[in-house]
Amino acid sequence: NAGNYTHCDEYETEISDLKTIEKIFKAIDIKSFAIVEKVRESFIYQKHFEISFDQVKNLGYFIEIEAMHDFGDPQKTRQKLDELARTLKIDPSKCELRGYPYMLMKRKRLI
Repeated sequence: NAGNYTHCDEYETEISDLKTIEKIFKAIDIKSFAIVEKVRESFIYQKHFEISFDQVKNLGYFIEIEAMHDFGDPQKTRQKLDELARTLKIDPSKCELRGYPYMLMKRKRLI
């Protein structure tokens, strides 16, 4: 189902003790399925978008565009992202929406 989604909410928080989180994950049976190693440089565009350049180990170089602003609904936000992509000479129809873990697993023929 990874290809069926066009947007998502993410929750990010700083953790102070990786070992404790790993123990909690193990206790509730959350398993690692991919390790993404990347170097990222991020930029803000017009206060509404975050544009990141990623170098991902075993995958290559990527550009990621994220909306930092709610444009009313997911469809309108997608339109704004597509407009910015075209401004950057990127064809929105060729964008990979499934993320680096999916791409790494596909490359390793795990899916």
